[in-house]
Amino acid sequence: MAHRTSAPPSPTVVDVGYLLVHTGDEPLAPAASIRRHAGPGWTVMATHASRWSWTIRLDAHGAAHDAPARVAQAVAVRVLAEHDIDVEGWRPDDPPGTAYVAVTVPRLVLQQRGPSRWWR
Repeated sequence: MAHRTSAPPSPTVVDVGYLLVHTGDEPLAPAASIRRHAGPGWTVMATHASRWSWTIRLDAHGAAHDAPARVAQAVAVRVLAEHDIDVEGWRPDDPPGTAYVAVTVPRLVLQQRGPSRWWR
C-alpha cells in the first residue's frame, strides 16, 4: 500500500481591508456605493477581495453620529481588536475627513495542497 503524503500548509496572505466611514448629510459624504452599505454616522466596513464583507456601526460602541474622527478611530480600533484585528493606524481616504483606511498587519492563513483543503 502506497503511503500518501501531503505538503505542509503554506502561509497565504488574506486580502482584507477595513474602512472607517462617516455618512451623513454633509456634502463631503462618501460615494453612494459606500452609503448603501453603511448606516448613518460612523461605520467600519470590511472588504475581502474587493467586495464588501461586513459592516459594524459604531454608534452602539461609543462613537456618536457627531463624534470627531479621532474618537471614531479609537472606537474602531477597540471594536476591531475584539475581532482579533490589530490596527496600527489610519490613513485618510477620499474624501478627506469622512473616510479612513485602517493600516493593519497582513494576516497569514495556512493553506494546504493535496487531498484535504484548508479554508481561508
